[in-house]
Amino acid sequence: MLGALLAAACAEVRVRELQAPDTSAPLPTTTTSEAFDFSAVVLPPVEGVTTTTVALGPGSARLFGWVDGPDGRVAGATVRIQRIVGDGVAQLDVLTAEDGTWEVPGVLGGRYRVRAWRAPDLALVEPQIFFLNAGEQRETALQVSQFRGTTVEASWAPSRPWAGDTVLLAVRVAARAVDEEGVVTEVPQPGVEVQLRGSARWQALSPNPVTTEDDGAARWRLECRAPGLHPLAVVLDGVDQLPIDVPECGDPAATTTTTATTTTVPDGGDEGGDDG
Repeated sequence: MLGALLAAACAEVRVRELQAPDTSAPLPTTTTSEAFDFSAVVLPPVEGVTTTTVALGPGSARLFGWVDGPDGRVAGATVRIQRIVGDGVAQLDVLTAEDGTWEVPGVLGGRYRVRAWRAPDLALVEPQIFFLNAGEQRETALQVSQFRGTTVEASWAPSRPWAGDTVLLAVRVAARAVDEEGVVTEVPQPGVEVQLRGSARWQALSPNPVTTEDDGAARWRLECRAPGLHPLAVVLDGVDQLPIDVPECGDPAATTTTTATTTTVPDGGDEGGDDG
């Protein structure tokens, strides 16, 4: 009985294995992707700044020196040391000692820019730029100049006047100082009384004195009454007298005359002439 059941089951399995496929069912679809080359595609730029980290040390080189001013060594001046590599900069500020000296040990070699200043009156306008070798002990003296007080700057129209002409003169009054970053600044000074003084060969055709405007400028109409160079100065608020640059007045009557000399060369005849 058991054997008959097993035989029947096996026969059923074989029948199922040999059944024909169902042709009514849809066949599976296969998709093939085409390969693309994206190497020529340009990507849009990303906003931002690329920064490069530059080291000042540690190294075996040493920078040292002093700062001199108009009155000798300068204490308390700022010395800015910058090591430059490409577009990157490593920076260090040090102060001078009581004797005006400064020192930066243990730095790397490379290209350096060094300058000094002391706010509000002393500055080195042109920095020193040099190459420091690895292990080099470099002495650097820095000379600062004074930038403090009132300055005046004159401009003329026309720049080359003639005697008898009307001339426009503008004088700009500014206060000069050195800021905390060592930058020399000039701030226009409005409301300053400015009076012209000097040669009588300049005749003022507009009020004198005048007061500076918001841009720090005082303006006049003048007449140059004689040829030549006639000095002028300005007096600020009745106290400070400062000279200004003055052009030379030309002479319209001056002319250059050229005399042509004609020399007659005799032709090649008899030197004795006619006998008669």
